[in-house]
Amino acid sequence: MTNAIEIKEIRTVNRTKLAIYEIDGRRGASFVPRVVVIIKAVGKWLIKSLGLEGDRIGALEAIGGNRWQKGEMDRVYINDLVKWVGLEVERYKTGNISYAELNGEKISNSRADKIMNRLDGKLWWDVVEGAWDWKWIAEDDAEEIIDAIEEAI
Repeated sequence: MTNAIEIKEIRTVNRTKLAIYEIDGRRGASFVPRVVVIIKAVGKWLIKSLGLEGDRIGALEAIGGNRWQKGEMDRVYINDLVKWVGLEVERYKTGNISYAELNGEKISNSRADKIMNRLDGKLWWDVVEGAWDWKWIAEDDAEEIIDAIEEAI
């Protein structure tokens, strides 16, 4: 993987963050969680490029998190959890899986579906408590995703 990556801009398109980036002189755009997967080996490049070191909430939002506040609650929800375990899925127009990869290796569509079903829950950073929490996800899966997120920020 290359180290010559630069985040040029973060845009919000239909409530989803889109990163405009440059890798070895070539420009590209992708949804922020995918960019984080692309640059995972580079470490904290995304956060440094955006000037968000030391700003956990800003960093979590930069990688695709959505902040939610109500009453005494203040959370940053992490969306698209399957991206954080390295699952990439392509779909037919019907919505069925047509192709799947896990960490760059092709896997069966049924295995991808099982992984997605396992990760069909919620994961958030609790700003008030200063801790991660989750719902409807196995602890092992949540910890794997949290480790990937912490590495990215």
